Amino acid sequence: MNHVSFCAPPGAGRIGPTLGIAAELVRRGHRVSYAATRKAATPAANAGATLIEYDTSLDEDDDSVPRFSALLREARLVLPALTQRYAAYVPDLVVYDASMAWWGRLLAARWGVPAVPVWPGFVPRDHAAIHAGPLARRRGIAKLAAELRLTPDEVLLGSGTPAQLVLLPKDFQEGAESFDNTYQFVGHVPPLSARNPAARTPASGMPSTGLPLVIASTGLQRRCTEAFADRKSHAVAPVGNRASQEALQAAVALVSDGDLGPVLSALRAGVPLVVVPRSPEQQHVAARVVDLGLGTRLDAREATGDRLRETVVGVCADEDIAANVRGMRHRIERSGGVTAAATVLEGVLATHRGLPVNRLGSTGRRG
Repeated sequence: MNHVSFCAPPGAGRIGPTLGIAAELVRRGHRVSYAATRKAATPAANAGATLIEYDTSLDEDDDSVPRFSALLREARLVLPALTQRYAAYVPDLVVYDASMAWWGRLLAARWGVPAVPVWPGFVPRDHAAIHAGPLARRRGIAKLAAELRLTPDEVLLGSGTPAQLVLLPKDFQEGAESFDNTYQFVGHVPPLSARNPAARTPASGMPSTGLPLVIASTGLQRRCTEAFADRKSHAVAPVGNRASQEALQAAVALVSDGDLGPVLSALRAGVPLVVVPRSPEQQHVAARVVDLGLGTRLDAREATGDRLRETVVGVCADEDIAANVRGMRHRIERSGGVTAAATVLEGVLATHRGLPVNRLGSTGRRG
């Protein structure tokens, strides 16, 4: 039985994108563990995985990516603790969050096992730039490398990445043609509890008015309800719970703030989009939606009353958008999702068995 360890950043929500992959590996007979904080205990258990707990120096309630100096401090805290806690059963493969848990790659180097980064969203084009950033960042990398008896290149890039999982359909990644074949775009990985999107049936607990259903992000639900209240032409329901995941299969549109998960869930269900972004990340998602002809965007100041209602109705009636959404839905399904991701990881495990490994001893010296 192979042991696959997922290294997740702090916070229960951070492990969400990989839970479906972990559950699929468990179903295939692998042992799976999560290096994560205590808040991840229940989600990890629901996926059939064992929690290997660590303490964090980061704010678990902050969804933003911390400064690099904070991530370096986190790595120094986490690495010795997890090295000790995994001593009895060293993993055969490490899968780590590429943005915030890249210390997982350093654990893999210590154990001499392959490491696969997971990109839950867009892959930055310059993420592999070794010496990018200010002098203080380069000094911090050099200091950590010296502590681990590694080179700065090995800290940032490892000794070779057999594969990288990108949880997007390839077309949704800007500049995807510039990425080599190690980047495996497996499409959308839905929440662990999500049902098969092929069954486009109304969900229990959703409005049963017989009107076309518009799903709205929690922060936009009131605006949508008010926009359609007088006309009574559409029913409005919130996104963000299991019932709405099911209801999405019957929806005619999603009004979203641009969070990537719900946007991809909508596209996987064949639902067009109206995006009202606020943060820079949401702006990026909105730009891709517009560029690919999958919907439209509104500024927050415009997303009220008649303007919001007319935009939703227009998106629903646009045949070009409908055709583009159907095409994207097909490409998401063809990407393979959790099945494809698990198969990639099994391929890395199989390949590694026949290759020499570069082990690091407990002191970090090459052995």
